[in-house]
Amino acid sequence: MFSYLGSRYYVYRTGRIAVNRWVKYKKHYYWCDADGRIATNRFIGDYYVGTDGIRTKAERPPSGVVTRNGRTYLFGTSGSPLTNQWLSTSDGKRYYAGSDGGALTGLQIIGGYKFYFDAQGVLQTDSVVFAAGSCYYTDPSDGHIVSESAVSGNAVVRFAQQFVGNRYVYGGTSLTNGTDCSGFTQAVMAHFGVRIMRVAVDQMNGASGYYSTIGYAAGMKVSDANLQPGDLVFYGSGSYASHVAIYIGNNQVVHAANSRLGIIVSSVDYVGGRLHNQNRRYWAG
Repeated sequence: MFSYLGSRYYVYRTGRIAVNRWVKYKKHYYWCDADGRIATNRFIGDYYVGTDGIRTKAERPPSGVVTRNGRTYLFGTSGSPLTNQWLSTSDGKRYYAGSDGGALTGLQIIGGYKFYFDAQGVLQTDSVVFAAGSCYYTDPSDGHIVSESAVSGNAVVRFAQQFVGNRYVYGGTSLTNGTDCSGFTQAVMAHFGVRIMRVAVDQMNGASGYYSTIGYAAGMKVSDANLQPGDLVFYGSGSYASHVAIYIGNNQVVHAANSRLGIIVSSVDYVGGRLHNQNRRYWAG
C-alpha cells in the first residue's frame, strides 16, 4: 500500500493497482474504489470503513421500511428516522411515519383527511375496509377515505349465514375449516374490523381493563326486548356463558352448534339455558 497526493492505493506485486474490491493488508480489510483509491468514512455494501480506511463492524443505517419487534419503522436514505411524513416505496406501497418514526396503522387523520393503514402500516387504496364498527371506502389514487357508513346488524347476519353447513371444531376459529361457537362469533366480527374476546363468557361481558387498551371491543349490553339482528345471544347458567350465537331475526340464530351439527340456523330457544337480557351488540347500531 502506498500514498500519493493525499490518497492511498493498494498495489499488487505485479505493479497493478487493485480496483473495485476488498483487499487485506496487515490483518485489516480495505475497499479499493474504481480509481484505486482506498475508501474512507462511508459504507461499502453492509460494511463501514473509517477515517483510516479499515473495515469496521458498524452496521449500515437502515433505510426505507424496516420491521423491528413486529413494528414497522420508516427511514430516509441517510439512515435517519422519518417523522410525520409520507414514504413511498419502489413496489408502490405508501406509509406515513408518526412522531416516533413508526409507521401509523389503522384509522388516521392526516392533513384533515382520513386514511386507513393495515397492520404493517401500508396505506389502503381503492378498498373497502371494515374497522371499529364502520365500513370505509378509500380513494383509488391517494387513499383518503371518500365515504363511510356504520356496519349494520343485517350485514353481520348476511356474512355469518354464508358459513352454514361448515364444520364445528372445538378450539377452532376458521369459518371455512372449522370453528367452535365463540370462534365463529369472533371471526365474523373480525371480518368487520371489530375485535372481540375469544370465549363466550368474555364476549357476553365485553372487554374491559387491559383488553380495552389493546383494541378489544366492549360492546353494549342489550335486553331481550331490544334484540336486533347481528346481536350476540348467550347460553349457560347463572352469570356464566358456555355458548354463543348470532341473532338473525324472527326468533332465530346462526351458530356453531356442536361437532355433529356444525354451523346451523336454529330457534333462539333451541336449547334450555338461554341467558335472558344478557345479549351483546358489537356492531355500530
